[in-house]
Amino acid sequence: MDTLAWFSGGLLGGGSEAPLPIDQDMCRVTALLIDATGTPLIKYRVQVQMIDFPGVVQSRGIFKRKEVVTTDQLGYLEFFAFRGASYHIVFQRHEDAVYKVEIPSVDTINLIDLVFFELLSIEFEVEKTTLSIDESLSIIVNGLFTDGQTREVTRDVEINSATEILGESLTATIVPEEWSTANDDLLAESETITDLSVVLIRDTDYTVNYETGLVTFTVAPTAPIMSYRHSSITVNGTVSYPEVGNYVLFTTDGSYVRPSSISGGIFYTPLPDVDPAPEVFINVVS
Repeated sequence: MDTLAWFSGGLLGGGSEAPLPIDQDMCRVTALLIDATGTPLIKYRVQVQMIDFPGVVQSRGIFKRKEVVTTDQLGYLEFFAFRGASYHIVFQRHEDAVYKVEIPSVDTINLIDLVFFELLSIEFEVEKTTLSIDESLSIIVNGLFTDGQTREVTRDVEINSATEILGESLTATIVPEEWSTANDDLLAESETITDLSVVLIRDTDYTVNYETGLVTFTVAPTAPIMSYRHSSITVNGTVSYPEVGNYVLFTTDGSYVRPSSISGGIFYTPLPDVDPAPEVFINVVS
């Protein structure tokens, strides 16, 4: 069986268009099918079967039988389908491929746009653009696709923080318990910072001070929100696990924030000449 190649965008070569359907309940579905060499697929069979729709439309009975549409000498085919109905489209192959589609409420649509739909645009609403510490924000993103359908695409969208500026340096200080207890004033003051909502840190361009436990990061230009495995931290030979009170974040302007949640960890040895080399895996949301 020839490998199929599909073009969406109308007829090629003829320069003419078929008329729009007269029946307002119908949608004209068209396609131009060629093989891997660009040769039109002549007499190629596509099976169409309605699977979900009311049995009567405007006093007309509708029977859900299988129909077979065949391409002409140009590889072109067309058929009419009821708007709002669900169909099975079956392409002839070594093993027939079956696709379920829903016919949109439009006059005409390309079969390839209908079956192998792609994202055209997205839309969403944001209640606010800035957040204070411990605030959260939910965003639902909907996408319009070439098949005329709207689907939620929130899980496929990457949302970045406004603090993510190329070349901006953020510093994370590992604070041992005995030190943090002696510096409660510092940690208490950090809680008063409200203008920094999300801090994104990833394992790029960092330096480690093995004597003080200071790790400096440079935020990547397009660093996504990442979540790493919960890992241990070694400070001066003592192994501990990351907790909310164990970090203070310093920004380039001198302000600092104690994060409210941490995932990941920092791996390094107390001495720089000891293998393996340092590795940083940390994601902080303040």
